[in-house]
Amino acid sequence: MKIRWKFFLALFTGIISINAYYFYVFRYTLIEPSNPSANESITPTLGASKLPDTSSKTAPSSVVMDVITYLVNNFEQTDLGKLLDSRYIKPGAESDPLWATSKNSYYTKTETGNLLGAKANTNHDHNSLYYSKTESNTLLDTKANTTGLSNYYTKTEVDSALSGKSASTHDHDDKYFTETETTALLANKSDTTHAHDDRYYTKAETTTQIQSNTALGGYSSVLPIQRNYVYIDQMESGWSSFYGNGTISYDTSDYKSGTSSVKVVTSNNATNSGARKTLSGTQDWSGKFIKIWVKVDNWSNINEVRLLVSTNGQFVDHFQASIRPLLTTPTDWNNQWIEFIIPTSHFTSVGSPNWSTVNQLIVRGIGNSGTTPSIWFDEYGVISNSSRSMLSITFDDGHSSDYTLARQVMESKGYKGNLFIIPSYLGTNGYMTQTQVDTMHNSGWEISGHGETNLTTLSAADQESNLSSTKQYLQSHGYRGAEIFAYPNGGVNPSIMTLTQKYYSLARTIVNTNQPISYMNPMTIHSRIVHDYDSTATVQGWIDSAIANKEWLILTFHRITPTAPSSSIEYLQSNFQTIVNYASSSGIEVLPMSQAMRRMQSF
Repeated sequence: MKIRWKFFLALFTGIISINAYYFYVFRYTLIEPSNPSANESITPTLGASKLPDTSSKTAPSSVVMDVITYLVNNFEQTDLGKLLDSRYIKPGAESDPLWATSKNSYYTKTETGNLLGAKANTNHDHNSLYYSKTESNTLLDTKANTTGLSNYYTKTEVDSALSGKSASTHDHDDKYFTETETTALLANKSDTTHAHDDRYYTKAETTTQIQSNTALGGYSSVLPIQRNYVYIDQMESGWSSFYGNGTISYDTSDYKSGTSSVKVVTSNNATNSGARKTLSGTQDWSGKFIKIWVKVDNWSNINEVRLLVSTNGQFVDHFQASIRPLLTTPTDWNNQWIEFIIPTSHFTSVGSPNWSTVNQLIVRGIGNSGTTPSIWFDEYGVISNSSRSMLSITFDDGHSSDYTLARQVMESKGYKGNLFIIPSYLGTNGYMTQTQVDTMHNSGWEISGHGETNLTTLSAADQESNLSSTKQYLQSHGYRGAEIFAYPNGGVNPSIMTLTQKYYSLARTIVNTNQPISYMNPMTIHSRIVHDYDSTATVQGWIDSAIANKEWLILTFHRITPTAPSSSIEYLQSNFQTIVNYASSSGIEVLPMSQAMRRMQSF
């Protein structure tokens, strides 16, 4: 009985084992275990097409099916999941396209988890490219140390340094004035009559100068007009008659500045009449030039007006300069105060004078026989010359030779000049065409304004028409140099100067002297006209004088000719070439006028 029980138990176990084997092994015969590499990504498919046909098989008993179902369900939920996660199964004989194309594109859940787990380590350092929060805080704490690296001051150190400098008596190593010292110095300078060594404008003078320059356009801020006097005499005392002719007096009703002027009424015998002043000791006027205001009631009755500067005894050795030649049309200035700027180069020597030992001054005049013109003198000043010299070469009227001959000579040395053209003459016989003017402008020349008629001979309306139409032409072409005008025949008077300022910043006249650089009147810029009778040696002497006295020489030519001149306004091309060559070898700086004006700002 005992043996029979064991037999049936073994039989039952065998039946169950056979059915389980049949259900599992036979049913999944197309699925084989595998061991793919870690880089494979397999997603097995267990669809109905993978199963053998079991429709002819006898269904197992319900007990067997319950056991089999339990095993399958538990296998699919546990063992099969592990197999899939570990990728230990793959399709067998049948190829899965999805498997073949995607197996290397994705990580499994386990691999992804492992990778993230490896990167999530709290002490990872990103390959040492970044500081951890702890490291950053440590570094910041290190920088906050008052002794850290010595590159920065802490707030405490800054406060300490500032407190050390806050004493009211500190002197910053004698580099600065204290408030008390500054106040004391300003107090010493506050006298309304102080002159700051005569190098600056007073407030009143500044206001006056600004008003006088309101029409100077782009040059109102760059004109080298300065009150840098070395010596000035208001001509209010110390002057006495020197020649014993005519009468000398102080005129307190007609003067330019101060409280009076010196008035000289000439004798009727055409001899010298004038006043002298003896200076207190000698003065050094080396490298200086003279500026003085002069007024004459009738220039047509004047033979000469002259300044004399003694440097030894009673004018044994002295310099002298005539004023009348500085006016192109003197009669246009009757009863007008005129500011004469007399360059050192304009004075001639008598004896062996020396500018370093000036001891006496004379102002004098000579009337024509039978006349007694009156002459007023005021504000006798001496001004320092510039530190540099300049040369500008200009051409009047717009002759065709400017394009065909002068340009070739100038540009052989790299020079550019100013063309003062008369717009109505362009394209006519002997004058440039518009195209030629444009060509020269495009190559660097300046094109400036000129006129065909002396403005002093025109009505006020015609004067303005001439000035405005020329300016309109220049502006319409966008020419450099359009802010400069040359008075026809040098004709100018006070009313024309005022009118010209409405349209131009600078005006060039004919004075036949060099132009001092450190002081100038923008409406009466000096220029020298070069005539056919001026030798190359004469012109070279003007250049030498400009260099020696630090002056601005403006040479004005009219028509350049390849053959012997036939009029006074013509100049031989070969002689012109000689002058240009000499300028180049002398080292003087050669620029068109507006460029020269701007260049002077650095002097």
